[in-house]
Amino acid sequence: MRRLLPSLLFILLLAFALRVAGLEAQSLWSDEGLSVYRARQALTANLGNAIVVDGVPTQDTNPPLYFLLLGGWRALVGESVFALRTLNVLLSLLTVALLGRVAARLAGRRAGMAAVLLLAISPFHIWQTQELRNYALLLLLNLISVYALARWLRAPRPHWLVLGLLAGGLGVYTHYFGFFIFALWPLALTTGWWRGRARRSPSRRLWVVAAVLGLAVVPALLVAARRLVGAGQSGFVYVPLPDLISHAASAFAVGFRDTVVQPLAWVLPAWLLAAAGALWLARAPARRAAAGLLLAYLWLPLLILAALSTVTPLYNGPRHLIMSLPPFLVLAAAGAAAGWSARSRAARPATAILALALIVVQGHWLIVQATDPDLVKDDWRGLAAYLEASAGPEDVVVVHDAISAITFDYYYGGQAPVANVPAYAREAPEAAVARLAALGAVAERVWFISETRPRDGFPELLLPGWAGDNWLHLATCRFPSVWLDVRLDAYLPQWLTPVEAGPPAPGLDLGFAGDVRLIAVQGDDSAPAGGFWWGDLFWALPAGAPDHTAVIRLLDGGGQTVAQIDLPLAPAGGDLTRQRLGMPLPATLPPGPYAVWLRLVDAAGGPVADAGGAIDHRLIEQLEVTPAAADTCRPTFTPAYARFAGGLDLLGYRPPPGLARPGHLVPLTLVWRARGTPAADYGLRLEFVDAAGVALGDVEVPLGTPERPATAWRPGALIASEVRFVLPADAPTGDLSVSLALVRPASDTRLPAWEGAALWPRVAVSVGELAVESWPLETTVPPTAYAFQAAFGEPAQIELRGVELAAATARPGEDLAITLYWRSLVSQTDSYKVFLHLADPAGGVPAQADGVPAGGLRPTTSWRAGEVIVDSHTITLPPDLAPGRYRLWVGLYAPDTFDRLPAFAGGAPQPDRRAPLIDVEITP
Repeated sequence: MRRLLPSLLFILLLAFALRVAGLEAQSLWSDEGLSVYRARQALTANLGNAIVVDGVPTQDTNPPLYFLLLGGWRALVGESVFALRTLNVLLSLLTVALLGRVAARLAGRRAGMAAVLLLAISPFHIWQTQELRNYALLLLLNLISVYALARWLRAPRPHWLVLGLLAGGLGVYTHYFGFFIFALWPLALTTGWWRGRARRSPSRRLWVVAAVLGLAVVPALLVAARRLVGAGQSGFVYVPLPDLISHAASAFAVGFRDTVVQPLAWVLPAWLLAAAGALWLARAPARRAAAGLLLAYLWLPLLILAALSTVTPLYNGPRHLIMSLPPFLVLAAAGAAAGWSARSRAARPATAILALALIVVQGHWLIVQATDPDLVKDDWRGLAAYLEASAGPEDVVVVHDAISAITFDYYYGGQAPVANVPAYAREAPEAAVARLAALGAVAERVWFISETRPRDGFPELLLPGWAGDNWLHLATCRFPSVWLDVRLDAYLPQWLTPVEAGPPAPGLDLGFAGDVRLIAVQGDDSAPAGGFWWGDLFWALPAGAPDHTAVIRLLDGGGQTVAQIDLPLAPAGGDLTRQRLGMPLPATLPPGPYAVWLRLVDAAGGPVADAGGAIDHRLIEQLEVTPAAADTCRPTFTPAYARFAGGLDLLGYRPPPGLARPGHLVPLTLVWRARGTPAADYGLRLEFVDAAGVALGDVEVPLGTPERPATAWRPGALIASEVRFVLPADAPTGDLSVSLALVRPASDTRLPAWEGAALWPRVAVSVGELAVESWPLETTVPPTAYAFQAAFGEPAQIELRGVELAAATARPGEDLAITLYWRSLVSQTDSYKVFLHLADPAGGVPAQADGVPAGGLRPTTSWRAGEVIVDSHTITLPPDLAPGRYRLWVGLYAPDTFDRLPAFAGGAPQPDRRAPLIDVEITP
């Protein structure tokens, strides 16, 4: 034994390191918040399982022993998350050491050392150890009870009986599922299971002791029975026994995951070793009782849970199966030890391969468990930090679920007051709506923690629906969660209010049609990415002014819109109306200067001209965006986790909206997280594969932008990169798979990527599918069109075969509508824009229009040979255009180089590479 002591100490040190690493990386979630609450309680309240939720006395569904122990630990070490969770770390280390003792007793020393190692590195055990719940203590007490039972079966001495029943009873007072292990004792005592090894029967005195210890468990069993026959608990579901076995197999062999079930290939090595261990123990007469004990220890809790769940659902995830983890690991360790000791030449290498596969799988899952964003527990800490930075004393925070408020209160220390709406288990829907409305009437902003939803039977969608119908919704923030959703909605309950005093300086005074005037803008000079830009617009609105909408956009240095908010505008009473605004800023927004622009639109969505007749956006404010805080409003996206070499994690993507058409320019937003500063501005290659597996081609673009190359990304930052690619013109109808790869600059070498929880790297990862719908193929020009003949390209690629003009005459300031009918002579591979010039007799061009054909719907890359394209354009005539005869000219140009395609009319080349189209009379 002394020779094994250094190895045992090393494994215990490894177990300690794995459990302490990242011990406070995860936020407390709702159940852990209840643990802290109970640890703070007085002794009498804890013994009675009493919890006061939002002023309402109720009872916890867990017995008191763990919370009493946690309360004493809290008094010693304090109340930080790290300090509180160290209790479970110490309990788990005792469990690891004791498991080695149990395994050595039942299956030999080699199996004992193997079992210690397997529990030390078990991702599932580490996952539960780092959670402030009672499972670590339950597992230790269960193991003590089973160890005592094993010793009792070998030699029924009184102290083993007392220890075993006492530990089993304490297990019941730790978690009611402790009964599932405690049941091993009456099973062993009443079936004569122990008689095969015992030399003498227990005395009557010991039977009396056993009965007394058994009776001590009765109060806990009565409480558990009332829970069993009562109403089902929120979140608990019935799961058939085969599914329970599948969940246990996945968790024990690999670890917990959000989809619960692990790949079969990952699960098999551990279960093959466990099956081999059970078979080896059962074949050896001296260890047959040990095999029976371990199999009962493994299967009895699962069978009892499945049976009781037919009465009331009792299952809420693999954590409720952890009681069976120790015997499974002992059996797997026994299988490894037996195979290594076997005389067969094939046994040793087969055992070594299975054991190595088990260790590799569990080691890999430890990495996944620590890095995968899908395994982040409900982030109440991040939500509280975000509200502390965003909500002021004039705001109010509304918590939808009063039970979750216990965890939120542990973290939150902000200025905004907090209200639970609805009041827990005692507020009628009408009263809750009235109270929510009253809070909004006095608050500048309402921060509504709308999920987790109420767990007291209150209508879940009533209050969020009312808020959305009556208040101005600004943004939705979702925080990571693996158990219960964590969602925050930001509202402006009073976004239009009359102003009694004059507007603040500085003045602006922008006039718009209908005597509408923007008098002043008052807003923050800076705002963090992932937060909000808050501001006030002061309007002079005449009585009876039509309802307009203020479209406010945030533009970067390149003129691209990076954020937008649309705010309804109407007179609020009085001469001056204050319009409150809060523009959510993406967490992926690079720091730097930005410009705020305004445009008014009418009820039909058309632009409202300013006092000078212009309909362009107007600059109203400058804004400096600062780096995102650690806890921000995360962008919404479709998760697609992949870990790339080179320091980059792909967190997900935002797919293009709606159907994609062949030849379309398709946007795809990718959301990245930089683990470190990338060493190079890698190339981003997108590949397309149809349903038959045929590759349709690829496109490669830089990962970063000239203004913000990947080499400038900060470690830990969230970055959204938007990729625009042209869908191949011959893309078939149906779903088109899109995959992504990172390639090194100036080479075709791809960076390896680990997609999701995959063991082996890949060179490309999936970023979803595109639904492709082909264009209807039209090959004839409508007879209503004015026949026309012009060709473009040398040799000719495109013909103009017809034109329609809404009117041959027009007045200054009006819109001139023109419809062109193109015919493509070949399938186009290049993208061109159409330009239209309205030229006066002197050759000047007082008005023009250009754009992608069909308003951007039919880029030339989607044109097929022989196809006729209907292409409509509008030219806005200047208000001061002189009357007279003007000529329309048409042409095509490449948007990247502005080079025009050669133009031919009547077979003759045309100057300026444009073709004369039709004359238009401009009347006074």
